[in-house]
Amino acid sequence: WTAAAAVALLGLVWARNRTPSTDVGRGADSARVVREAAGSIAPAMGAVANLQGVTWEWEGFNTPTDQRTIDTPDRYTIRFDSSGRVAVRADCNRGTGSYTATPDGQLTLTPMALTRAMCEPGSMSDRFARDVGSATRFDVRENTLVLTLPANGGTLRFRKPAS
Repeated sequence: WTAAAAVALLGLVWARNRTPSTDVGRGADSARVVREAAGSIAPAMGAVANLQGVTWEWEGFNTPTDQRTIDTPDRYTIRFDSSGRVAVRADCNRGTGSYTATPDGQLTLTPMALTRAMCEPGSMSDRFARDVGSATRFDVRENTLVLTLPANGGTLRFRKPAS
């Protein structure tokens, strides 16, 4: 009698711990956690990829004291490649350097090697090169790239050129 009771009790305990609803719930929770984690990482990783491989044209800038739209955005461009190199056109000057970008939007650029040709009067070459080199963050949304300057210094706005 005691052996039969022990087997029956063991069977009940095993059955209670292995009910289909418990297993399904655990599986559903695990699947949910994996989906949520993947959903939060994928867009962030895509942010760096969205930065790369496009020759971005400078549309304008906003600072605490100035706001300007660039009349010739195709003369002021920046291109980030996937190997960590950056190339700029600053009106009549050209430059290259390297960069690191993180999925959360942090950006670090090394000092760029830049030609020092004398551009036409009114050129924004020096300002463009200085501001691009000091950018600390990036944000890509559809066809727009925004670089953020340090210490609430403002933003640089770029567009993806029409194909």
